[in-house]
Amino acid sequence: MKDSLILEGKIYISARRAANNKLCSGLHWSALRQVKLECKWSEDLWFVTEESLFAHRSNALESTQEKSLKIIKN
Repeated sequence: MKDSLILEGKIYISARRAANNKLCSGLHWSALRQVKLECKWSEDLWFVTEESLFAHRSNALESTQEKSLKIIKN
């Protein structure tokens, strides 16, 4: 089974590899696709770019911090 591939000049890692590297534990891939991660379905597996995972994680962290600040201010 492949754990990475190159498509359109971008490196994609398998969902399994991302989970093993703790990049996306416990997340549903269908839900992640809806938040605009760069995902591709190939050879019966989901593949995703690490860059899009890191960007998603960063955006989620910023959103959580903003919500926390609003709660503190109120």
